[in-house]
Amino acid sequence: MVDATNVPNATRATNVPKSTLSWAGRGVDVGGVERVDVRDAVLLLLMLMMILATNAEADPVEVAVATRVDMAPERVFAVVADFDAWERIFGDVRVVRCERHGNGARIRQTTQLAGRTVTYTITATLYPEAGRLDIALDPSEPNDLVVLRSTWQIDANPSGGSRIVLRVVAESGVPVPAFVERLAVAHSARRSIDALTRALDRTSSRATYAGW
Repeated sequence: MVDATNVPNATRATNVPKSTLSWAGRGVDVGGVERVDVRDAVLLLLMLMMILATNAEADPVEVAVATRVDMAPERVFAVVADFDAWERIFGDVRVVRCERHGNGARIRQTTQLAGRTVTYTITATLYPEAGRLDIALDPSEPNDLVVLRSTWQIDANPSGGSRIVLRVVAESGVPVPAFVERLAVAHSARRSIDALTRALDRTSSRATYAGW
């Protein structure tokens, strides 16, 4: 066994330079430098990743929300198909212009998304036999959204009433992380389906759709 005290060039552990990094559980000791908490370092790394993500080109976000109501599908569809009532149903939507055509409409509207007001034009197409309303951006108009496609699907629920599904594909064009955009779109979709549910409660059995 070699005794380090008898080796001229040996360095005792106590003589290790103070600047040497040493693991200390929660933090890193760098000598005279203030102790750095590992959790703080992780948070800083996450913040950096979020900042970098704002400059990345995001793909459109797709979300789907659903609910069940105690009302026949044709009556639910009557409320969804009433474009003139959209401002009353969806409180954060303002209809600027509505041009009806055949089994649908071309609608210019504004709404709130991620804390900002956006204006855009959509084409809304009704498929009464299928209980479906398709919505898409009208590319011939200036739009504050890059992508918007949504579908309201109303089907009979096996146990009675109706099942309502709202699917939304959207891209705002705002440079935010993908998870922030997803949260904003999901929140907007949930607010829409909740607003429709409240409108159905108010409408009750009065709604009918002549084209069903």
